[in-house]
Amino acid sequence: MTTYSPIVYSKKSAVSSIDITEVFSTLSNPTRLRIMEELERQGLIPFSRFKELLDIDNESTLNSHLDKLARAMLIQKSPHMNGWELTENGSKMLNLIDSLEGEVKYSVGPMISIILTGSIPITSFDEVENSLKARRTLEIVTRTQEYVTFRLAEPGIDVSLEVWKNGQFNAAARIPLTHVLSVTGTSALKRVEEEFVHFFNLIPEEANEQIKTEERSLSKVPSWILMANGLLWSVVYFLFSSAINVNPEATLTSIRYLAAME
Repeated sequence: MTTYSPIVYSKKSAVSSIDITEVFSTLSNPTRLRIMEELERQGLIPFSRFKELLDIDNESTLNSHLDKLARAMLIQKSPHMNGWELTENGSKMLNLIDSLEGEVKYSVGPMISIILTGSIPITSFDEVENSLKARRTLEIVTRTQEYVTFRLAEPGIDVSLEVWKNGQFNAAARIPLTHVLSVTGTSALKRVEEEFVHFFNLIPEEANEQIKTEERSLSKVPSWILMANGLLWSVVYFLFSSAINVNPEATLTSIRYLAAME
């Protein structure tokens, strides 16, 4: 039986127990999880380096992510050097996530992970938020003065949408392969992985133009990939329809994909 050591604050903190709700709320955002993973790999990272690693130009956006992680006691400013580092809790939480992900992979098989980022003009954040809240298939997860996070209420999958007041959004999905495709056997999985690489890893930043070419026309995309992609795009469609209700001229811009099969 696997056992885990308790997660506690470092001795530098006067707090003796963690707010587990705040921790999981903080880590539901893929950017903040990426920050912790980079800190685990590199040890200590200055603020300016984070801007390069995460491709975030807006300093207030980056500061908001770092502050939320710090409030959850997962990262801290280094007392010795100029930069951020993981706390003891942060390291243990990443180990716990790795262990849990291993259990999930064993029980449900390969996972499809997709991240879609972009922006859309928002003239009234409150109206857009209220329109999204009215969707029965969306559940609100987190709300701050700067952004709001929703989760798609679909059993067996994890699809979230984070919308910022400045119009930036992040849509993320982790979907068990078995949710969109019945497949067994090593050779069949190998073919699936090849399809995934061909149709997802080739479309990140130039998706809109490349997907229109004859070689990668939608008629040639396997149906299971369209299903997985559709689940992610459903929350983006909700955002788009809410935005154009407020501003009919609103358009999606700066669309970027990241995708992987775990």
